[in-house]
Amino acid sequence: MTLAIGLSGCGTGQTQSLQSRLDELQAEHESLQQENASIFAELQETRTKLQEAQTKLESANQQIAEGSQLLEQLGPSRDLLLNLVEQYGAGLQVAKDLGLSELQNTSVDDLLNQVRSLTDEGANGGDSNNNSLND
Repeated sequence: MTLAIGLSGCGTGQTQSLQSRLDELQAEHESLQQENASIFAELQETRTKLQEAQTKLESANQQIAEGSQLLEQLGPSRDLLLNLVEQYGAGLQVAKDLGLSELQNTSVDDLLNQVRSLTDEGANGGDSNNNSLND
């Protein structure tokens, strides 16, 4: 951008001084325009990064929601599985009491511990060797 100033009626010294000041202002203007362009480019880059982060956050939130929904759906299944194992254990004990030898070596406690470790994923403090039927 070129600024033009009418310098009629000024002396040579004033004209040179004003021209020098005009040149300084034009150089400062160009420098500020370059700085502004640099800041604008940085702002656009930051905006792009922010949009990418927002997309990742939305995706993570969606995955969390899906995981929570899955856990809610698995809750009744987990309880049903534990109940079945406990019922199996009660039936196993009756069979042992009746002397059915093929069932003598099966450990209900081991089966319960395996089911609990798979469904609790360490929720009981990492103690997977809980030998009671009722927690």
